[in-house]
Amino acid sequence: KSRYGARELLRVLCCAFLTGVGCFLVHTIRNGGFFTLNTDFNLQQIPFTMALHNALRERNPGGWIWNYDLGGSIIQSFSFYEMGSPFFWLTMPFSPEAFPYLLPVIYVLKYMTAACTGYLYLTRMVKKPGSAAVGAILYAFSGFQAVNLMFYHFHDVVAFFPLMLLGIEKVHDDPKRIGFFAMATAVNCLVNYFFFIQNVIFCVIYFFFRFGSRRNRKEVWKPLLRCALGGIWGVCMAAVLFLPSALYIAGSSRAGWVPLPPYTWPRFTLYVLRGMLYPGEPMTGQSSLYAGNNALQWSSVGCWLPMVGMTLTIAYIRGRKDRLTGILALLLILSVSPLLASGFYLFSAWYYRWWYFLVMMSALASARVLDDPEQYPVRSGTVFSMIAVTALYLVIRFVPGFVEDTTLVYEPVKLLIFAGIALAGVLLTELLRRQGKLASRWMLTGVCVFAALTTALTTGYYADREDQDDVRREIQLGTKLGVENPQYRYAQGSNILNLCGRAAGTSIFSSTVSTGSWEFDELFDYRHTAVDYGKIVRTVIQTLREEGLDVDRVKDAVAGQTDTVTNRSLDKAFTPGLYELFSGRYHVSWIKPDQPVLREISVEDKTAYVWEEEACPIGFAVQGYMLEEDLLALNRDLRGAALLRAAVIRPEDEEKLKALIPRTYGKDATPESIPESVRISQENSVIDFERDTRGFRCVTAFESPQAVWFSVPFDVGWT
Repeated sequence: KSRYGARELLRVLCCAFLTGVGCFLVHTIRNGGFFTLNTDFNLQQIPFTMALHNALRERNPGGWIWNYDLGGSIIQSFSFYEMGSPFFWLTMPFSPEAFPYLLPVIYVLKYMTAACTGYLYLTRMVKKPGSAAVGAILYAFSGFQAVNLMFYHFHDVVAFFPLMLLGIEKVHDDPKRIGFFAMATAVNCLVNYFFFIQNVIFCVIYFFFRFGSRRNRKEVWKPLLRCALGGIWGVCMAAVLFLPSALYIAGSSRAGWVPLPPYTWPRFTLYVLRGMLYPGEPMTGQSSLYAGNNALQWSSVGCWLPMVGMTLTIAYIRGRKDRLTGILALLLILSVSPLLASGFYLFSAWYYRWWYFLVMMSALASARVLDDPEQYPVRSGTVFSMIAVTALYLVIRFVPGFVEDTTLVYEPVKLLIFAGIALAGVLLTELLRRQGKLASRWMLTGVCVFAALTTALTTGYYADREDQDDVRREIQLGTKLGVENPQYRYAQGSNILNLCGRAAGTSIFSSTVSTGSWEFDELFDYRHTAVDYGKIVRTVIQTLREEGLDVDRVKDAVAGQTDTVTNRSLDKAFTPGLYELFSGRYHVSWIKPDQPVLREISVEDKTAYVWEEEACPIGFAVQGYMLEEDLLALNRDLRGAALLRAAVIRPEDEEKLKALIPRTYGKDATPESIPESVRISQENSVIDFERDTRGFRCVTAFESPQAVWFSVPFDVGWT
């Protein structure tokens, strides 16, 4: 039974608070309180939250958002990220512009929540509250959390996952606690439906390892049935977000099996070991093994436990052969195979974003060792860890030919720092063991200090990859861009400029872009764009090699190329006519253009300029139609120009339209025809166009029936 008390729980929360403050204090002060990191964090997490703030302030949470790509459902666009997160709703009383200043506070709250839920679970599994406290900090501040700092919404999942394990334990002990498990299921389902699926898979594994060996089958199947019913109940409670998200995924062309990234066993095995033995490194600036735009770079490989690493976990595995050992063994086996690991995603992804399961089980094993260190071979664990940490560094650093004819190290100093921290943690653990203080408050203090140090270090490395002042100015500029004319958009694909305010652009970078947009992009062979980029990179490498230059640092750029692009909609700038077709009338730049400026926007010490160019309105009557085969028969560079006059329709709709407009085949489309096509579309524009979070309204005033085309994604569910 649980042995926690309010006093011990308060101590855990205080430790998590102080540790969390230590993680972000330096960077927050250095950045003037405006918290930014780099790449996906700046391009997705901040703009998405600010966009969702603005959308919900329109008082229609289930409606439409116009500046998310070409438009999209609010639920489908943001339920994966944070629409169901309690932490997001804590920021709603504040203005969207305040969110970057609130980020350090929210991060600390997430760490405190993870420590709290982890502690509540661990107290049912260990004897001493002090051991559970250490385990909770190990779980909350693991390398998984540090690696995924740029993925702000991942921390929500880690924060609430222990509640599902706690719910299983409660239901097994007392059938009346089914409501707790249902609520835990609902919370995890609302927070993130993608992670929820893997949570369910792990909970099934956990249940059978934990209770599956009972001789009386009723002791197994009755609690399992109660958990299943509680889970169904929880999913029903979360259906307000889960159901529309599931329907959206089912109709998405992106759903299905995803090919594994290219990897080699020796190198990948070293990568996995580094994630276990060393503190979490930033994905965008890894010290070794994988760098550049490599698919494995983004796989969230990190599960180091602050200070102790895998030391106590190894001691537990060597000292006990029980169900927990079995779970750990299974997770470790899965970790060395991307194919097996992808089973947590129903073989639809290959990421290691399930490693918080391994972190939780390792934290539990570590806490059990701290319950009674004398009963476990801790010295054996520390010796093994010291040898492993040192050997891993030596192999990565000094054996370049171990895998292939290239170096495995990109930033030697960073690698040495992380290896040194890992080794220092193991040595300190051994020192505490010799002093008989493994089960003392010194252990908790050491874990907190190492957690704060390593997370702060990773935060700093993340932030150093970009100019934080430039990012701050761009976010502030984005908040000042508004709707110049509801019939037109900005000709840009910047997440920050499109989403931080109310300016609608022509494309964005996101994993949940409208299915309708993806179907349109495929008309331009966009799902094969990455292959073309790969060919370009290979050409560059070949040129460098012929000139006798070093190519080691650019090889990984090729290895990271895949046959499909998965999270970015088509950049309209690469195809003539698409900016015009998608109403990209307005442009913004820090450089003053050589034409009349519509307005100037001051941001700190810089000035941005907005100007306009001719483009089609969002709704206009087309002069002809084509079938998909007609468009695909054209050169890709001519397809945008062809669509300015003719809409692509499905064969079953041809009978309805051929009496109104002719089939054009797009044969007269040329880059030179684009200005004339834009002029005709403006003459045939709809009028009185209005848009809001429910959709749009307009009026047509043509002398005869016309076929009108709107540049808005046509998804399943439209009326």
